[in-house]
Amino acid sequence: MLEYVILGLLIYRPMTGYDFEQRMTQIMPHIWVSKLSQIYTTLKKQEQRDEVTSVIEEQPHRPNRRIYSITDKGRAVFKQWLAQPQTELDYIKAPFLLRVFFAAQGDRDLLLTQLRVHRDMHQQRLENFDHDFSALIESTDNKNVTADDKFYWKTVRQFGTDYELMYIDWLDNLIKELEGN
Repeated sequence: MLEYVILGLLIYRPMTGYDFEQRMTQIMPHIWVSKLSQIYTTLKKQEQRDEVTSVIEEQPHRPNRRIYSITDKGRAVFKQWLAQPQTELDYIKAPFLLRVFFAAQGDRDLLLTQLRVHRDMHQQRLENFDHDFSALIESTDNKNVTADDKFYWKTVRQFGTDYELMYIDWLDNLIKELEGN
């Protein structure tokens, strides 16, 4: 799936591997996040398949950087992926929810502490996400970004906002329940 995230982002502008990681962290944390090593491995494979190309940009006083662009073949691969219907539900992998599932086997006070920490992290993510995503949508002056792009970005942003609010509400209720017992 990472390969499609990369191709999709490259449609808008050339990027470095670091740029991909930043975009995913800032605007896609509820959709897709990958480690920099995974990004570079995927980019290398895509370049071998002629889906992306790269050029080295020399930078005085800083290490050189490799900038990737999408090829016509990459655009075709991306469009083909978009056209394929998804016939399976997404599955969530949530290690923290596993801890809660098995929490009866652990220490209640430690669980309460972890719940509060997670609540704070989700609150921070919500604030950062709303700020970062809003800034992206409103400030994008790239000629490749259409009104339709902005519309769909806003719907995905709303999903992310709703998800974080739901998670915070769930944590608040669980904390309240545990503190009451």
